[in-house]
Amino acid sequence: MSELVNILRLIRSNGVGPRTFYSLIKKFGSAEEALEYVGTKACTPEKAIKEIEQAKKLNMQILLHTDTAYPENLRSTYDAPPILFYKGNIDLLSKTSIGVVGTRNSSAAGINITRKICADLGKSGYVVISGLARGIDTEAHK
Repeated sequence: MSELVNILRLIRSNGVGPRTFYSLIKKFGSAEEALEYVGTKACTPEKAIKEIEQAKKLNMQILLHTDTAYPENLRSTYDAPPILFYKGNIDLLSKTSIGVVGTRNSSAAGINITRKICADLGKSGYVVISGLARGIDTEAHK
């Protein structure tokens, strides 16, 4: 079984979140060995493989916590996800970013201001990050 499948199986196992995942890896040395400890609570290989195949069908890429491209700011958090699924240009993760959040029920003025600010930020080389919610978040991404 591949390392990717084993890592996905472990993090998708019942009762295993990011902190438990890292504790198990530290204790057992690998996801494969940790899966033996988890036993019947482990996610099946079939479910993990299906999730990977679905991601590929959606043109998503997969990034493991051990990959050099994994965002350092995220890696340094106490509960960083062991695996990320993403679409787009991963090189943007190394650029300076700014978060934009706001109301879902935004006014016309709020939308216009958000468009202007975010366009100026983008032109200045910043990556705009937002939560993909309706309203201001949507305008930030546009």
